[in-house]
Amino acid sequence: MSSQSTKPRMLNNTAYTGIAIIFTALGLTSGGWGPVLPWLAERHGVDVATVGLMLFVFNAGAGIGIIGSQLLIKRKTVYWFLRVGILMFSIGFAGIVLTPTFFWSMTASVVAGFGFGVLDVGLLQAITRSVNSSGPRINLTNAFFAIGAVAGPFLVGVFSANRIPAIIVFTIVVASLAILLMPGLDWKVEVVVSDQKVSRDPKLIGLFTVAIGTYVGIEIAAGSWLPTMIQERSGSLEQGALTGALFYLMFAIGRLIGTPMAHRFSSEQMLLGSVYLSTPMLLVAILVPAISPYALAMMAMMLGPVFANASNWIAQKSPGDPMATTWLMLAAMAGALSLPTMTGYAMRAWGTESLPLVLAPMLIVSTACFTYLIRHWRTRS
Repeated sequence: MSSQSTKPRMLNNTAYTGIAIIFTALGLTSGGWGPVLPWLAERHGVDVATVGLMLFVFNAGAGIGIIGSQLLIKRKTVYWFLRVGILMFSIGFAGIVLTPTFFWSMTASVVAGFGFGVLDVGLLQAITRSVNSSGPRINLTNAFFAIGAVAGPFLVGVFSANRIPAIIVFTIVVASLAILLMPGLDWKVEVVVSDQKVSRDPKLIGLFTVAIGTYVGIEIAAGSWLPTMIQERSGSLEQGALTGALFYLMFAIGRLIGTPMAHRFSSEQMLLGSVYLSTPMLLVAILVPAISPYALAMMAMMLGPVFANASNWIAQKSPGDPMATTWLMLAAMAGALSLPTMTGYAMRAWGTESLPLVLAPMLIVSTACFTYLIRHWRTRS
């Protein structure tokens, strides 16, 4: 036990490769929700809003996984979280696409979400709390997530919706094998030392939660429901899937562009620049429906660097405090839990073309919160 506590918190290249593979798998399953939701609706004979509840229970499971991980974070190693997370993630996603009834698919989504949440905490602790952590490396890791998010709907568009089970099963097998690259992560996260005090103003923590939650809500709601909007226009699920792939491709480009920019600009500058530049793109999507898919894709590119820089920023503002990363993940899961499901109900009430307008309040709130936070958060020494 003492030997584990004294192990250096290093992230070597082999473990980083495994992390990149798993982040890609997480991205693929996240981006895959776009074509998977209408596929499940058709398979089980339920409407769009009902199948959208699967996102709710998935993210509820993720929230439970994040909270459970936080309770154990002082006692278990990063490698332990990754092994438990990948097991539940794999069982859950296999169940979503292979079980014969909507009830069991819904049940499996809770298990998949739990694994997703545990993996998210473990992966983020590994890349933000290792002694050789860096902003560009964090940005690059998040770019792998975006690449996976492109691959999910793209593969469905190319090989057809009938191949969704095979795509998901292949993904979870590869992700499971990637765990074999990570024994070097058998260390525990360093906790706050007694002479170090970190600002935990409840108001600022609340605003941070809202900022991240609404940002993630935009990403998942747009990426998940854009294929449905295009399917309604074109009558083709595959066409919708390819449009979803374009959305996540632009997200990936944004994250890739953000990697070298992190050498020149601070996390604060990257965050504010991203949310400010995304606003006119969303406005175009609202005002010019004919090009709304492309405008939303441009918005995705502008928002691409947000999560990586928010991860780096909160780690810098709370050195030695693993709870900060957990707040980040809880905020993300809270947004993912509620906002995409609410978007589905709004689209059922107002029509699928209302998607850009439904996203607007989320972006306004996220931008306002990030602006206030960056001006007022201080670390007390």
